[in-house]
Amino acid sequence: SLSEISTWGYANSNTNGGNIQISFNPTGLSRNISASLDFTTNDTSQPSVSVALSGFIHDPRISVAGFFDIGFYPSGSGIESKQFTIQNIGGGQTLNITGTNITGGNAANFTVTSSPSSITPLGNDTITIQLDPMGSDGIFSAQLEITSNDALNPSSIVNLNALVGDAIPNS
Repeated sequence: SLSEISTWGYANSNTNGGNIQISFNPTGLSRNISASLDFTTNDTSQPSVSVALSGFIHDPRISVAGFFDIGFYPSGSGIESKQFTIQNIGGGQTLNITGTNITGGNAANFTVTSSPSSITPLGNDTITIQLDPMGSDGIFSAQLEITSNDALNPSSIVNLNALVGDAIPNS
């Protein structure tokens, strides 16, 4: 519902107008929203004024880094695991993680070993990624696609990277 921050019955002796601030608390909504703000004035030529209000409520809302560096490991390293944080920055609805998929040149070297199925409003959790260099040294990279019920970003990509051994980029 709309709630006015300023006082109703706002009076402004300045003939250039004034500001009225309003706020909207859309807890639990995720869609286009529209309303009107109606004023009654003492202006006989325009005794009432209606202002159209509209916007898009984005809830739930995924927040995740676009890049995750698994790390640098010595030659001959075995399986390594690391976690990164995923957040629901929406304040009213649960973020449902509907899938994870790894693609790219070294996709076979990466595995999602744990991922939340849901994240509460304004909450966070972790995704665990496992790197298996399979006896090889080098630069390993892939893309993790996270699908969710975020209406604006139903698919988020996290670029994964790891370095094993003496491989030096651009050498």
